[in-house]
Amino acid sequence: PRLTSFLPTLALGLSVLTGFSAPAFAVADLEKDIQDRNYPLSLSGSYLAALTAGRSRDLDAAVLYFDKALESDPQNVALIERAFMLRLADGSIEKAVELTEEILERDPKNRFARMALGVVALKSKAYKNAEKEFEQIEQGPLARLTGTLLLAWTLVAEEEFDAALDVVQKLEGPAWYESFQLYHTGLIAEAAGKMDIARENLSTAYQRDPNVLRTTEAWARFQLRHGFDEGSESLVDDLMARFSNRPSIQALADAAAADGKAKPHISNPLEGAMEVLYGLGSAIGREGGEEISYVYLQLASYLSPDHALPRLVLGDLYEDDKRYEKAIENYDAIEEGSIFRSNATMRTAFAYNSLEKLDEARAIMTELIEKEPDNIIAISSYGNILRSHELYEEARTIYDQAIKKIDPQSQSNNWSLYYSRGITNERTKRWPEAEADFRKALELSPDQPQVLNYLGYSLIDLGLNYEEALEMIKVAVGLRPNDAFIVDSLGWAYYKLERYDEAVTHLERAVELRPQDPILNDHLGDAYWKVGRKLEAVFQWSHARDLDPEPEDLDKIVEKIENGLVEDEDG
Repeated sequence: PRLTSFLPTLALGLSVLTGFSAPAFAVADLEKDIQDRNYPLSLSGSYLAALTAGRSRDLDAAVLYFDKALESDPQNVALIERAFMLRLADGSIEKAVELTEEILERDPKNRFARMALGVVALKSKAYKNAEKEFEQIEQGPLARLTGTLLLAWTLVAEEEFDAALDVVQKLEGPAWYESFQLYHTGLIAEAAGKMDIARENLSTAYQRDPNVLRTTEAWARFQLRHGFDEGSESLVDDLMARFSNRPSIQALADAAAADGKAKPHISNPLEGAMEVLYGLGSAIGREGGEEISYVYLQLASYLSPDHALPRLVLGDLYEDDKRYEKAIENYDAIEEGSIFRSNATMRTAFAYNSLEKLDEARAIMTELIEKEPDNIIAISSYGNILRSHELYEEARTIYDQAIKKIDPQSQSNNWSLYYSRGITNERTKRWPEAEADFRKALELSPDQPQVLNYLGYSLIDLGLNYEEALEMIKVAVGLRPNDAFIVDSLGWAYYKLERYDEAVTHLERAVELRPQDPILNDHLGDAYWKVGRKLEAVFQWSHARDLDPEPEDLDKIVEKIENGLVEDEDG
């Protein structure tokens, strides 16, 4: 198929991974139902229900059922530890802390119990208590790094700057510690007024990896506030070229254009501690540590509830978990004056769209675009929502609006707009306009695999320029060798060229990569028929039929199962 993904991710920033399923109903409704009907929830019943909810990644229900199980067996250590972690992951920080005494009696070094107690103490300005807790977090490299950096920011809160820097600089561990050490040493040194140390560490952190957005932003803010290093005057311009869709970088550019000053990257010690938990929580999520990521981000949000970044990443996590109402709660919590408010509004609209509430998504995006008529990202995101519902005519009009607002100097950053409009043109039978859009997208950003695949597949489907189309798809496969849809496009190109043996090879690979797609199985059935493997062809078509294909495709598949391919047709 020509589409490698249904909705391209257009300017929606941070992406985190998990796999929770959507709860069947709100946890408040569940609790009320239990109370109203006076269900006899036994220990075993509550425990099994909690495990089931946990396995299906329904975190709200899991918290409720583990709490119910604890009511029946309040001394059960396993229940206490699981309920504690789920409460942290769900953001019930102070309620989680109620369970730490029992946990620490059995496991005095429990890192999450110590972390939670320390964070609560830090927020309440009980700094000595926070120090004591953070000093005892040492189970494993991640825990040791977390505890040390949180201890350092606690010392900053006490204005013990030299001690804070000493703690961070003496930390020993794996190589990946270095970026966090440099970054936080720089931030702490700036808070202490030690500008030479701050400059050296933030500069080094940036040079080691200029693609880490928070490190890069911190270095740019420092230079705007304290003077640029030689040769770095164009840093903000470079960031705008690379991260033009990020609100924090736009804010930097606005500050540079206005008075050349910028707000501090970290305003107070609580924000510094929040930055530790937010940075590590975001990184953990990308590495597959979903529940721990929730814990870190919820603690970050607890420390600095008005800060947008933990809320945005939590919203992303909830969306990936299909818990869209919880995502919306986090997006709505981002205040109106925040530079991330527009981004949160767009994500809210996408969450409503995922809930099949198109009217709500429409209303949100329409209001946003009325407020910000030059916001190309918002306009194109609205187009994406409409396109997800196959409202191609409407989406095409929206993409037109966005393209008319493109700055000629930054066209290369907007290739995806031409690609998206090209899809709507192709779907509304405007092939010349579609081809022009696809070729414009490639002109602005050559070798984009999505564009090469879509254009190549479309040309083949229309019986045009087979050889050029084949070369396009070969390049796309080289760039995305494990993308089943692109591999299928290559197989289908060979099929259309009547090179059936080569078609089978690639179509088999596509089905191997994505065995539950009806179109891919249908294509493989056609190729099997052409090479004389007719029993296998009927099997593939039957499989395609059972995978819920589109109605118009289903009729064709059933016809082939009953009568085979008509030999004088090209399939």
